[in-house]
Amino acid sequence: MRKYILLSILFIVCTSLSAQHLQRKPFLGILMDTVTDDVVRVMKLSKGEGVLVKKVITRSTAEAAGFTKGDVLIKIADSIVTSPAQVVRILKAKHTDEKVSYSLIRDKKLVTGKFTTKGWPEEIYAGLDVVYGELPSGKSLLRTIVMRPKTEGKKPALLFVPGVGCYSMDSPLDSIRAEIQLLSHLARKGYVVMKVDKSGTGDSRGIPCDQLDFNTEMEGYKLAFEQMKQLPDVDTANCFILGHSMGGVMAPLIAKTESVKGIIAYGTIGVNFMEYWVNTRKTLADALEMNPVDKDDYIKEQCQCASMLIDLHMKKDEAIKINPHCTEMYDALLIRDYAFWDQLSAINLPQAWQAYSGKVLAMWGSTDFISAREEHQLIAEIVNKAHPGNGTFKEVPNASHGMETATTFAEALNKPGSYNSSIETIMSEWLQAQRN
Repeated sequence: MRKYILLSILFIVCTSLSAQHLQRKPFLGILMDTVTDDVVRVMKLSKGEGVLVKKVITRSTAEAAGFTKGDVLIKIADSIVTSPAQVVRILKAKHTDEKVSYSLIRDKKLVTGKFTTKGWPEEIYAGLDVVYGELPSGKSLLRTIVMRPKTEGKKPALLFVPGVGCYSMDSPLDSIRAEIQLLSHLARKGYVVMKVDKSGTGDSRGIPCDQLDFNTEMEGYKLAFEQMKQLPDVDTANCFILGHSMGGVMAPLIAKTESVKGIIAYGTIGVNFMEYWVNTRKTLADALEMNPVDKDDYIKEQCQCASMLIDLHMKKDEAIKINPHCTEMYDALLIRDYAFWDQLSAINLPQAWQAYSGKVLAMWGSTDFISAREEHQLIAEIVNKAHPGNGTFKEVPNASHGMETATTFAEALNKPGSYNSSIETIMSEWLQAQRN
């Protein structure tokens, strides 16, 4: 009987672990466009039918199936295709290694067949190992991605906590993305670097990101930091957090329960949300190149809109009855749930930074209109007052909120340049100075 119970427990545990395994999301791998009237006429299509294949991406389902540039995909999984968004929705409902039927027009001829969905390719970087893992967090199962140098021995480690948006940190097709360039640089400098996808983004399963509250999201990063420290090649005495934007808010809160050697906060919030909102509506007005009269009206209106949402806890529909001009602002903020903003607004951020006893680098890009210079200076001042010498403020010339190069707020808003590598230089030097 005892042997039977033990085997039953083992079966349940193994089954549970198997059920939790994260598959890669399906990857069709085509760049699509709506078909023009000329294509409809030449290909003899019905109006509004099909999508044009503009490019076939390597290591993809479409490449394996033999799709070519110029094909018009007209049916997938027995559904008539009418838009690129529809193709995305259909594939999102499929699983990796699933057979899916398709029909397309090539050279005015109908081609039909079935493909087996391949998963998204994994990130590949010269000189680095990349390991995809998973992390149970409450009702979600999160995708983790660890980049590490191909060297022996224990290494310092860094957890990256990203901004507020519901986007994936898994970037196999875009190595020039600013965050990816920064993190791969730090990995090549000798750090084990961990990224985590929020629930409902990338491969991560569970609560949809737009329904995820602040505390639940932050709990995932706490668990990720714990998992990172348990990796066999990590030097647990030298573990850091790099928080970008909202990630910089979460960093000192994570450090309340975790032993964090140092924190880098780039383009973050340093005061209560309403004060932050006032500070950054000024810089946003400058980015919009408003005159002083319009700027004054704009700041007043933006603050009224934010107050109805944050202070009065009004829903969007209630608030826009009072001021319809709030609609655009609410559309931007409510990519996250009301609970997210309620929990954020309740945090005493100066208190969180005061309680943190490790080293802090507060960085602000000189053309970052999304965050405020004075709040980063304040973070360093608070840390230094509580723990003299632990806080450092650095301004990065010509760096935007998104870590691109820009010389003015307006340029950062309308036409930012490429990744500003000064950011990685400052971070690397600071990190090196903190290590034991």
